Amino acid sequence: MPICVKGNFIWERNITDLEQKWLEWYGEEFDIGSAIAQENNEHHDIFEFDNYIVTISCDGVFVNEKFPGLYFPECESLSEKLQQDILKLSRKACPFKPVLDDGQEIHKLGKMNLTPSEDAWFLDLVRGYAEHYGNSRDYQPQIAHVYFIPEDGCINPHVQNQELVTQPIINIWLGDSGIITFQKWGYDYQTTGKRQDYPIHEIKVQSGDVLIMSGESRIYQFGVKEILPGSSNLLSKPGSVLMSIRQFR
Repeated sequence: MPICVKGNFIWERNITDLEQKWLEWYGEEFDIGSAIAQENNEHHDIFEFDNYIVTISCDGVFVNEKFPGLYFPECESLSEKLQQDILKLSRKACPFKPVLDDGQEIHKLGKMNLTPSEDAWFLDLVRGYAEHYGNSRDYQPQIAHVYFIPEDGCINPHVQNQELVTQPIINIWLGDSGIITFQKWGYDYQTTGKRQDYPIHEIKVQSGDVLIMSGESRIYQFGVKEILPGSSNLLSKPGSVLMSIRQFR
């Protein structure tokens, strides 16, 4: 049941038949059970779903993406064979260098160049995601950052903005499931001039999941909060591999 916010009062109620028809007319199927309160507004009913924010008012129904440009096609996980092939390819990133936080290793990072002559099948795969979800017809993946995250490791939130272009980033998750975090960030130039604090959102990923960051989400704060060991046997030891594919220039 969604939580409906109206005025200064919050209460739980079912979506009415008319509201449900409006949602269907807009061509989206929402997980009604995952809605939470979005904000207080005197003249609107606002419903927050997993990936959309729906505003219902006397002017009509308005559907907006919660994370513009961020795509997580949960029903399109890579096959086990593809996962094994990508894991084998990721070993080209050796040697992996340890990344420390307060003197403790939290993950290892390696980088690898992608070449059409050797990696054509993989380049075709990630181009397909970039074109279909990131609306990028000229995506030329050139480099992959490969992270190995142990069962007690993490990746601290950071903005992936080292590239000289704004093409999508294609992230492929292998091994044990994990919790990744996203956070919009920016500065309030009109009032305080200080950095704004936006809510942190979490997504659970499992082996074979693909996450596409394009558009506005391309510069979201991105991190890995925790690993859920024992959820996959793809790797020879507990932990996860994250491949982050980019076009550098």
